[in-house]
Amino acid sequence: MSAKVTPEEVRKVAALGRLGLSDEEVKRATQQLSGILDHFSQIQKIKTKGVPTSDDVTGLKNVIREDEAKQNDLCTPEELLKAAPETKNGQFKVKAVFE
Repeated sequence: MSAKVTPEEVRKVAALGRLGLSDEEVKRATQQLSGILDHFSQIQKIKTKGVPTSDDVTGLKNVIREDEAKQNDLCTPEELLKAAPETKNGQFKVKAVFE
């Protein structure tokens, strides 16, 4: 079974992507896309029933922990503001990013 892409289909997809293709580029893309689809049709014929997946070849597991703040690690807003180089109206004062 040969997957056949037509020049009209290539032109339609190119127009959707706002690509201006010459006649030579359309011809080449038609051949290349047809070849790609042929490869996919061959891959689809492979019998994979019962074959284990290989998406995790390392055997490593992600270590996940709860994202919890420990009470003794927390500072009060007042303590943080005291440590800041400059404050104004209870907020950190920083240099302007946009001028």
